[in-house]
Amino acid sequence: MHRDGMKTLYVFRHGKSDWDAAYTHDSERPLAKRGKAASARQGRWLSEADVPPDLIYCSPSRRTRETIERASRAAGWNAPVETREQLYETDGARYLQIVRSAPAEARRLMLVGHEPMCSELIARLTGGVVRFPTAALARIDIDREAWAVVGASDGVLVWLMPARIKPA
Repeated sequence: MHRDGMKTLYVFRHGKSDWDAAYTHDSERPLAKRGKAASARQGRWLSEADVPPDLIYCSPSRRTRETIERASRAAGWNAPVETREQLYETDGARYLQIVRSAPAEARRLMLVGHEPMCSELIARLTGGVVRFPTAALARIDIDREAWAVVGASDGVLVWLMPARIKPA
């Protein structure tokens, strides 16, 4: 449950990509069949288990765009999706800058990006190290009024949902 002033950040790594597909640049690599299914499954899971994002920032790569398109369609989200060039080929510090650039009125922000930047961002915000496989989705709660003031160790990792849960 959100209390006034609390922000929620969802970090979503793109689904498994198709390394055998025809592409000329890494940014054009599409999702594999498994990545398509996992992206939709994660969208449905979030729509049933949690509150959907208000705003989505997505890397310009084909695989991240396909990930959020499939997740959004499966979940029925209508949050605006904005491409952020800085989410491609960068580092965790830049991801934090992108979080800080979000408008204060967005209470639930989602970043759709790449490794190792997703896990670097989570480490910066929570102080913990996580393994972040393809199509993983994490929720971080941040007790701040505005994204602009979010800093290191301001977040609490509420959950991390890998795309594939293996039976014990």
